[in-house]
Amino acid sequence: MRFLSRPAGLLTCTLLAFGSPAQAAANRQRAEELIGQPCRDDQSAWTDDSVAAWDAEQNGDYITAILSQKRVVSRLCDHVLPWIELAELHVRVDRLPAAISYLQYALELDADEVLLRLLGTGFLRSPHLEPLLDSGLYRDSELFQRIDGLLAPSRRRRAAARRLLERMPVGQRPPNPFVARPSCPGERCGFGDWKVYRDTPIVAAPEGDLVVGHARKDTTVRSLTGETRIYDPPAVLVVHPLTVEQGPRGQAGRSVVVPGGEIVFLLDYHAEGSMGIWYDGRYASAKVGNYVRDACVEPARDCWGEFIDGRGVRDWWFQVRLADGTEGWTNRNDNFQTLSDAAQKAILGN
Repeated sequence: MRFLSRPAGLLTCTLLAFGSPAQAAANRQRAEELIGQPCRDDQSAWTDDSVAAWDAEQNGDYITAILSQKRVVSRLCDHVLPWIELAELHVRVDRLPAAISYLQYALELDADEVLLRLLGTGFLRSPHLEPLLDSGLYRDSELFQRIDGLLAPSRRRRAAARRLLERMPVGQRPPNPFVARPSCPGERCGFGDWKVYRDTPIVAAPEGDLVVGHARKDTTVRSLTGETRIYDPPAVLVVHPLTVEQGPRGQAGRSVVVPGGEIVFLLDYHAEGSMGIWYDGRYASAKVGNYVRDACVEPARDCWGEFIDGRGVRDWWFQVRLADGTEGWTNRNDNFQTLSDAAQKAILGN
């Protein structure tokens, strides 16, 4: 994924404060030496180069992609993501020493972002950097040593948190599985008339095996309700104060600040980065975003929590009514258009 597709806000949140003018000049010189061209301080034309890098990469022309991406970096020398993407391209052509050099520079810009791309989870982790992590060259590099040192405080925090977790009374933990109902996770999810994309059996109850009917491809069903079942809810160590709304699910609660050092559990996703969490033996809601990491180099609002162990499993079941009136459940959400009526009208214009 090229930098062009990143949210525009990332252009400002990854700026580097190098300190003194002399230090800034030295780092600018280092950046110019790495890419072999001057840093232009001109963001007006970087998008054209980013598109060219993307097109060349999609066509397998990695050399052209690298040249175009270097021009992107030259216009955005103080932004971390173009450097990471330049490193990705070099890994693709097995130029690992250069990739390591670019990542070392990126580490100075934003260590948390580099760690997220290297060691994070899900879509935020860069698959193109995997071969680098598996190489002896990386394990013998200064980059590895620096990253290992940056992770040391987090390892100590999470080790202490595991000991606390082992002693946590059962009453302070969420039920396992935790069942959130009603539940329709996502910004545009909503119950109503859904189109069926594939033939799908429906069963009498969530997790059941008694088939009561079939939703047939290209028909429409009426979705009625849903529930999210969270198995082994993931425990998270709070490393920066987190504000939550504590109260019954689906109702307004009282605002509570969870201090650093506390443990919370992630539950059901709502929308717009909001999730249900479990804190102090009770349900709460919070703006979680993508700000829970394996490790936070600098705990802050955009890296407020560290996973202690595991990620848990979330399974969304929903109930539908077929045209003949049969009602049943399924968890095969990819087989249905799960948009709300309003979202369908907004997207499809009907």
